Amino acid sequence: MPRSRRRCGRRAAAIAAALALAAPAYAEVLVSNIGQSATHNRAFSGLDSAQVFRTGAGTGGYTLESVEVKFHSASASDLRVRLHQGTPTGTVVATLTHPSSLAAGNLTFTAPAGTTLEASTTYVLVLDTTTTGAVSTTNLTGEDPGGAPGWSIMKGQSSGGGRWRDGRRLLIRVNGSAAPPAVTIAAGTSPVTEGTAATFTVTADPAPSADLTVNLSVSEAQGSDYVAAGDEGSKTVTITSGSTTATYSVTTQGDSADEPNGSVRVAVASGAGYTVGSESSALVLVNDDDAPPPTVTNVAISSTPSHDADDSGTPETYGLDAKIRVRLTFSEAVTVTGTPRLTIKMDPAYGEFPADFESGSGAANLVFAYMVVAQNISTGGVAVLANTLELNGGTIRAGTADAVLGHAGLAHDAAHKVDYRLESVAPPPPP
Repeated sequence: MPRSRRRCGRRAAAIAAALALAAPAYAEVLVSNIGQSATHNRAFSGLDSAQVFRTGAGTGGYTLESVEVKFHSASASDLRVRLHQGTPTGTVVATLTHPSSLAAGNLTFTAPAGTTLEASTTYVLVLDTTTTGAVSTTNLTGEDPGGAPGWSIMKGQSSGGGRWRDGRRLLIRVNGSAAPPAVTIAAGTSPVTEGTAATFTVTADPAPSADLTVNLSVSEAQGSDYVAAGDEGSKTVTITSGSTTATYSVTTQGDSADEPNGSVRVAVASGAGYTVGSESSALVLVNDDDAPPPTVTNVAISSTPSHDADDSGTPETYGLDAKIRVRLTFSEAVTVTGTPRLTIKMDPAYGEFPADFESGSGAANLVFAYMVVAQNISTGGVAVLANTLELNGGTIRAGTADAVLGHAGLAHDAAHKVDYRLESVAPPPPP
């Protein structure tokens, strides 16, 4: 039996906004060597001091929050910390705000809100004052663990007079966040045949540094019934750390019922740790593979009356015990079990009567018969009532497909009158 319809179509929940909720940073510390041992202290009175670092390859760039610098001593009220792109005299990206009081130790300089750093780009942190101060430096090349991939602290340099050796570095910590990956989705093979899973590829750019759970919304075309209710609605898929893609599959249901082709749509919904990219939803077409069910293509009275009651030279009336036969022609051969029936009507008001299945199982033509009994009269002829074919506990099928029972009717036909008062005469054999 074909599946029953569970609903009149199902629409997906509204696809979330294009940008996701604010995402946590991949790493609070983008790069640091502040945990390394200080090997030297260098005063920079009247001399700009600079430290070079390079960003990682994160596709969306980075947001700078602050830079920490280890000071041996700091008391200058006019201390200025700026971030330049490329060289110590390159474009100023940001002027950082220093803490309310300056002293020896790790001092945090805050970047203006919304300061962004491009991927795979060299930046130079420049400190300058007209008075005194001393920063801690190291000739060690190590960096602290926990930074973002691809970041590095390069050799220190002076933008004013070359007081540092090339191998020394300021002790700094760059704090911020990598831009969250943009997540998109693409359809796999389309169309698929019902019963075959619809597959989708979910892509994060750049690859997440930790397992990323992506929210999805699964729906199918209105009026379709290829996806089980439990497989629709809100779902998730995980893109593992360091990977850029994950595959999500939606099972489609196969059955024996002919139905319109449909589709499965999966959309990326908003969530933590990512933004929704421009390719936010994808569609896989689903094709039905079932033949259409057999249908009635023609209705006719196939029997021949045996009485010429009006002496016209052509028999037109059925007498007592005569059989009135109705032939239904189907679009293909059908098999019948039990005793299906349809309804004929006498004219003008002599009642409706069932014509029971008589013959034809295994062929395209089925014959239904009614035997005339006492009181049956139809002066205007017999009619066949439309859409009265019923299974009556039986079946009419082609293979596993149930036949469509709807059919046309026939108006009262004066060539097929009924009068039970006429004696039974054997009619010619049915065609």
